[in-house]
Amino acid sequence: MFRRDYLMQQIEQLTLVLHRILVHKEQQQPGKAQELLEEACRHVLGMNPRALAALSGRDILQLLTYNGTVDHGRAVAVAALLLEQGALDEAQGETSAAYALYLKALEVLLELLDGAATDEAAELREWASPQIGKALELLKGKFLPAGLKMRLFAYWEAVGQYAKAEDMLSWWLEDVQRDPAAVAQALREGVAFYERLRERPESELAAGRFSAAEVEEGLAWCRSQSAGDE
Repeated sequence: MFRRDYLMQQIEQLTLVLHRILVHKEQQQPGKAQELLEEACRHVLGMNPRALAALSGRDILQLLTYNGTVDHGRAVAVAALLLEQGALDEAQGETSAAYALYLKALEVLLELLDGAATDEAAELREWASPQIGKALELLKGKFLPAGLKMRLFAYWEAVGQYAKAEDMLSWWLEDVQRDPAAVAQALREGVAFYERLRERPESELAAGRFSAAEVEEGLAWCRSQSAGDE
């Protein structure tokens, strides 16, 4: 209960900050929005948001780890602030800087979910999913590295979006087609994915825009490709 209350408090504080930033953006005051964003980021992590782009998602989470535990509320807040910095940069025509920040925010969120304990993963996805959705919207039409596609594949399965998971698996395979070891890994993950879906009721598959027939088709395809690579 304490952990949930703390998370809610962090998200509420973040929402207020993001609202104030949005007001300044709508009033065509990018300088004030930038000041507020940098102040918020220093409060959360003690660093300028642009400086975070040079760190890996894992390194950022390490900075937010206390006594062996990642501060989930602050991690989600950092990702949200990275997205806001990217949006401000993009509005100023700094598209490359914005793209790097969007990717970093997504990496932080997916790394956070990857490292979550089983008993807290569902609740954490609830808090992180809005920011993941925002990151993907900002990255729409832009290139996603294969490593992020691999993690998004796992994420979409975890939230029951099975059709999106299959799409991500296909794009992941397409990206790594020249790397036999990476192809083999993706196919193994694909086989395991379809085998798990075999155990799901039809109603759950339908909710994820999938069907038992598609499960069998996908499983057969992954197995045939795996056999061909041996």
